[in-house]
Amino acid sequence: MDRHWRIISALLITLMASASTLSAGSDSALNIFGNANLDDTIDEKDVTFVEEVIKGTNEATNLSDANYDGKIDENDIAQIRAIIAGEEKELTVNILTRPSMGSEDITEVPVSIHKPIERIVPTIMYHVVTMRALGLDNDKIAGVRDNAKEADAYFPEFSELPMFSAGDYEAILSFNPDLVIVDTSKFEEHSKNLPNATIVAFDCWRPSTYVDEIRTLGYILDKEDNAEEFIDFYEGVMNTIKGRTDKIPDEDRTEVYFEAWSPYSTGAKGSGYHEKVTMAGASNIFGDLSDYPTVDPEEVMKRNPEIIVKYLKASNDHIYYLGANETDLIDARNEIMNRPELAQVDAVKNGRVYVTTGDIIGATRHFIGMAYMAKWFYPELFEDLDPEAIHQEYLKRFQGLPDDFLDTQEGRFVYPPLNES
Repeated sequence: MDRHWRIISALLITLMASASTLSAGSDSALNIFGNANLDDTIDEKDVTFVEEVIKGTNEATNLSDANYDGKIDENDIAQIRAIIAGEEKELTVNILTRPSMGSEDITEVPVSIHKPIERIVPTIMYHVVTMRALGLDNDKIAGVRDNAKEADAYFPEFSELPMFSAGDYEAILSFNPDLVIVDTSKFEEHSKNLPNATIVAFDCWRPSTYVDEIRTLGYILDKEDNAEEFIDFYEGVMNTIKGRTDKIPDEDRTEVYFEAWSPYSTGAKGSGYHEKVTMAGASNIFGDLSDYPTVDPEEVMKRNPEIIVKYLKASNDHIYYLGANETDLIDARNEIMNRPELAQVDAVKNGRVYVTTGDIIGATRHFIGMAYMAKWFYPELFEDLDPEAIHQEYLKRFQGLPDDFLDTQEGRFVYPPLNES
């Protein structure tokens, strides 16, 4: 059977599958103490569950101890009811940490958060963007990273806030934060340097954990309804991709070489780039490696990818929010197309080399980058998918930016443009 017909057949089979199998977060649980029945919310079902634990008719789960005092009793029921009513004075969350950005070695650390939270210090702007998507009041952010000033058009409301540089723990403490947010690989470092601070860890760029992070932040920030609205939008995009690629046989998956910030650096198993390429339905030709390796050019030639996706790294963080100069995108593509050692690679011979930028592939807008990749990988399956429209809706609905924001900015996010691909 012709490859394209196999893919189309797989699509038809997938679209008939139960919608319940498509949710990106359907197999995960809300990792907050009080979610006794381990589903994705804290509600009266958890009260009933704990009542039955107390009676001895249910076996306790690791989250049944809602008030995190080492025993399960009526006080846990009171805590669950307080969480449901939004009246809890403290919330204990299992925070995921890892020793390095690309590590799959995950440790859960319980963190008790006192409420109400009035002063938050996010240590990376991905946290700010995600909290803005949840409708957090701006006055609760006590200070932001100094790279926010590089993209004041994207962050107009934060231009007057105090700013700090990476690793400036003294500045962070000077903001008197109720909560400090770090990425999962920096939890231990910040805990050592900010010993009296309440610290939680979220990456906000991994598709496999982003829904859980949004939902957990919704509870921490008392923005549960806003979180669910954003999750519906996010999963709408992700499930469209998943629903059309899930049933493509392994042997028919487009083989992709993803090149990161420098020549022949790539994303392998454990990296966000690998996760995004494979979730977009392709086969990462270096998926048998781990972390962020630099590979031999001859190995790229040998593995002969059908598509090359290049991540253009910026000279500063400006690119993450406002795109890149189109000339830089063109130059990055031409550099790959003109490498003598890649001249006989299928991706180069067929002109299937694409360049993407910053935040739409590496951070909070990764779902938009994945929509572009899905369209590049399987144009016949995603003819109706419009990543630009998705991008603009996200910016308007969840970032509070103008309707024509993308049109008024000089930066571009992919090359070639979709109408030239």
